[in-house]
Amino acid sequence: MAEIRWRTKEEIEQEREALAWEALRAERNRRLAETDWIMLPDAPCPEGTTREQWQAYRQALRDVPQQPGAPYDVTWPEPPGVVTEG
Repeated sequence: MAEIRWRTKEEIEQEREALAWEALRAERNRRLAETDWIMLPDAPCPEGTTREQWQAYRQALRDVPQQPGAPYDVTWPEPPGVVTEG
């Protein structure tokens, strides 16, 4: 027979927040991994971008968890060379 474990509202909220942090870091790590190759010394940067732009983008990704509103409300940086409407 299954055991029922009651949890308090605070425990549920702590678990929810821990899962949100885990998801945020996983997405940040995925985005960093997508650009790892650009940091190789002999890798060419995509056309119209510089290594410094990519370094700044990667640092902005690392800083996402420090944004006010994290882990629930963050603004993801755009990679260099991406044109956004607006």
